[in-house]
Amino acid sequence: MPNAQTPEENLAAALNEQGFLFSQVVREKIKFDRPGNGQPQTAWKFLAQEYAVTPPDGSQTRIDLVLQNNRNLGNFVCAECKRANPLYKQWMFFDRDRGPGGTLAAEIYFESLIVSRRPIATIGDAHHGMERYLSGSCPVFNFYLEVAVNRERKAGYTETIEEAFLQVTRGQAGFMSKQLKFQGPMKIVAIPIVVTTAQLFEAQYEAAQISLRDGTIKASDVRLQPLEFCAVNYHANDKLAVRSDHAPVCTKIEDDVLFWQSRTVFVVQSDSIVVFLNWLDSNIVR
Repeated sequence: MPNAQTPEENLAAALNEQGFLFSQVVREKIKFDRPGNGQPQTAWKFLAQEYAVTPPDGSQTRIDLVLQNNRNLGNFVCAECKRANPLYKQWMFFDRDRGPGGTLAAEIYFESLIVSRRPIATIGDAHHGMERYLSGSCPVFNFYLEVAVNRERKAGYTETIEEAFLQVTRGQAGFMSKQLKFQGPMKIVAIPIVVTTAQLFEAQYEAAQISLRDGTIKASDVRLQPLEFCAVNYHANDKLAVRSDHAPVCTKIEDDVLFWQSRTVFVVQSDSIVVFLNWLDSNIVR
């Protein structure tokens, strides 16, 4: 017979199976820099955890953490805390987006609401859509992959990252839906981020090194660059596209992709959450 476990051991095992502890420690790091040096960031304040919202697709979900910028009260962060499975510790990002002329400052997109009066009474009182920014020093990618070898000897995996991106997008979209009825700032921007325990890397290679015949690349042609945080221009399902009485009418594919469907999601390694929040305040909040 196995040795009997104490109630404390049973509780610790149960807690460690779930993600609640990770969400809790991320919150404590943001609010109090704990664990750390006791010098918390001051750019963002913690508003809520497990915040219930209804996304445009009609589902019910909750946002792990909601933050509000102290300098511009209309800027919010909707955070999803994702503890990576130990079998899949490394998240790889590739196909880096570029700005005009090949510059590193690529375009990124956040859902915004601009109102002329509160409460919103007529269609003309508000504009609901996507706002375009430049990423500055944060790399932006089109593709992502989780790398490990599982029991089936599968080297690549996307489901965990995809699940995190879809969850944070649902939460952010539901958060913005509530703003249509709330009182508050005259301009609101919701920024989705995924905080993870996974290691983050950029997979660097030349597209010309990919075989056109079989779509593969040699290991010797790939270099890995560690990342503290990055961004992904993510396309969720069509039910989460920006659709409201205050959104412009969509008339062509290009506009549908850029201003109704594309949402930029930041991905942050958990040890760098305070560094990222300070960067976000300095480079994106406006």
